[in-house]
Amino acid sequence: MSQLLFHTPTGQAALAGAEFHHLRDVGEQPGTDAWGLDRTGTAVQRARALLALAPPEANGGTGYVFRDLEAAAGEHGTDTARRRLVSSLALVLRVHGLTLQIAGHWLKTANLELNTALVTGPDPLRLAAKLGGWGEQHAWVDGPDRAWLAGIIDDALTAGIYRRSLRIQPRGHGPVEDVDLGWGDVLQLLRARDDEPVVTSYTVTGRFPNAEMAAWSPSPMPDGWAPPWLDAPDRDDWLRTHPDRDERLQWYEEETRDGWYLLPDAEQWAQGMAGLRAQRPWAQLTPDNLAETTFGAGVTVYDVFAPDRDERVAAAFAEVG
Repeated sequence: MSQLLFHTPTGQAALAGAEFHHLRDVGEQPGTDAWGLDRTGTAVQRARALLALAPPEANGGTGYVFRDLEAAAGEHGTDTARRRLVSSLALVLRVHGLTLQIAGHWLKTANLELNTALVTGPDPLRLAAKLGGWGEQHAWVDGPDRAWLAGIIDDALTAGIYRRSLRIQPRGHGPVEDVDLGWGDVLQLLRARDDEPVVTSYTVTGRFPNAEMAAWSPSPMPDGWAPPWLDAPDRDDWLRTHPDRDERLQWYEEETRDGWYLLPDAEQWAQGMAGLRAQRPWAQLTPDNLAETTFGAGVTVYDVFAPDRDERVAAAFAEVG
């Protein structure tokens, strides 16, 4: 069963995968509402306005399907064809989104939805968007901000936005069970101390720390290298029968690829955090940036339908350089 893990150098807590997916849903909901595809009387108009910004060639087969759906829902189309257009668009936005082009810039609808949560708030929705959007990419909080993060989670649990448990029927019949989703362990971990960072990862896509995040690689192959498990006579023999350096390099990389796992835990953490701070400062969660650091350029669903849309998008991209 998948889990969103909260790691520290000295501990770990696990949030159930079901709650991680719930966080994604919570973070996307303000954007889903803002598309307005459930609004009686204007849903078709808004669907067409959105699809006009989604070039078929940038959206693969999905884009061309919508071109046909729009044609069927045209001036002489039936109500059924128009409903099919709107419902199909809502489903695609929900499952994998679209690529839009506005004012010469490319945007992902998934980012627009998450940015909409950031501008509408409150903080539990913003945190859901950040954890749902960046949990797999190692969202992190520094030690002094751990108590602040725990406070938001507490508020979200009290309000019922996040769930303490999930009621399930394990085998589809028989007694119903309440399954703890893990927030209690996460809160305990966050409040245990304030001198260590906490980093998230998703068990399906890889844990932290890892060699990629640390930008770790083995040292260069020394001259005259041969597999260390060879005795001296066999070593000389091996070098004579493998004169090509590129071939020896392949052997060397195979022999040393697991070197990361031989490093002490403290060294892995030190290298992993150095890489995370350097490569993904945007993934840090702080009281000052929870609403400010956006998913890509800070464009929202509301901006897409604004009369000054192009100016808003251009300004958002200018801000991020």
